[in-house]
Amino acid sequence: MKISKEQEGEELTHADEEWKQIKAVTVETEHAVGYHPKPDNRIWFDDDCKTAVEEKNVSCQKWINTLTSCRRLEYERLKKITHKICKNKKGIETNNCIKKTEENIKEEHFRNSYIEVGSLEGGFKPHTNLCKGTNDETISNED
Repeated sequence: MKISKEQEGEELTHADEEWKQIKAVTVETEHAVGYHPKPDNRIWFDDDCKTAVEEKNVSCQKWINTLTSCRRLEYERLKKITHKICKNKKGIETNNCIKKTEENIKEEHFRNSYIEVGSLEGGFKPHTNLCKGTNDETISNED
């Protein structure tokens, strides 16, 4: 069974209309219920990390706007510095967490030690608010 171009176009417009309705419902629901972002549990991510990441992002935007090797080198330099700063801060926080866990075990506070171990083993769990629309366009909450 072949589908003509007109039928295909009608199906796409119908799908677009359905996506618009779904998006409208989600926006209305967000306004009615409210949006509560997930709390940031990165205790180690302080002002030093934040400024380093912002400088790196500004450098990246400059490099994208004018593609020169000088801008690329500057971006890569700031990227390494940012990575080093954040890695060191996270390492210090992880070591502190391990020390707390060991102290809890020595003091026989096993419940607290299990909580600490769970937070260490949890690792990174990425979440996304994106989905694919028609024509392989990405739809997000920010649109």
